Amino acid sequence: LSDCEAFIIAVKPQDFLAFAESVNVDLSEKLAISIMAGVNVDNLRDKLGSERIVRVMPNLPLKIGKALSGWFGSGLNNGDKNFVREILRALGAELELDVEDKIDSITALSGSGPAYFYYLTELLADAAKEMGFSDEEATLIARETFKGSAQLLGENDPAEMRAAVTSKGGTTEAALTMMTTGGMGNIFMEAVKVAKQRATELNKTDE
Repeated sequence: LSDCEAFIIAVKPQDFLAFAESVNVDLSEKLAISIMAGVNVDNLRDKLGSERIVRVMPNLPLKIGKALSGWFGSGLNNGDKNFVREILRALGAELELDVEDKIDSITALSGSGPAYFYYLTELLADAAKEMGFSDEEATLIARETFKGSAQLLGENDPAEMRAAVTSKGGTTEAALTMMTTGGMGNIFMEAVKVAKQRATELNKTDE
């Protein structure tokens, strides 16, 4: 720590206080980058003494260089911001947040988002099993369908891509109509809101 200009805090939030107390280096001139959930900028500044603070919420696709990392900075200069962007773009895409409260929102959206995607994949596999496919066949159907669809999406508009698959009076339209009338959109929106609320509660608990 004494030799570096910037450092990344990647400990569990419940271990942060012990980490901060163990540091005997002056961090006031160093850039602190935290990937901890639930430890806000004021808490980081108070415990570390750093004036330049970054909070980052990455997600699981970071493992393959496809993360979306939402981040919020406090006390940063332009050089700091470019440095943070350079790091995060090496791991995927990055999105600077204009207020710290949006960390809770990005947690519920992109942080938890992969789990929503995997859950839909599980549901499609379950549907395949109900239609008589073996476990292995159902897994293949669900995984390859969603994987291929995600790759095809690329930079395209998802609404336009959905429309391209949906023929009037066809099978896809029937399924989507059932989802709409069944309230799937509302359920999903409420689920994401619950995730954000929980993120906010955890932040308050750990302050």
